[in-house]
Amino acid sequence: MLHKATDYPAFDYEKTVQEFMAWEHNKHENIMTFRDKSHTSAMTGTKAPIHHTKWLDALDDSMKCYMENKAE
Repeated sequence: MLHKATDYPAFDYEKTVQEFMAWEHNKHENIMTFRDKSHTSAMTGTKAPIHHTKWLDALDDSMKCYMENKAE
């Protein structure tokens, strides 16, 4: 109902809920590694790549470092 009052593009609400539940499960499973998981966009259906550095070890949060395509 609220979405219809905006100009925001339509997306899969159920997929959003599923991804949130997966994120929450990952967080409960291991609070130190849940950020290392990949999820799928409800807007595009694109699965995000896993970051080249584990979250706990990633000390450089610059865009340049984040966008690099390093092999682990």
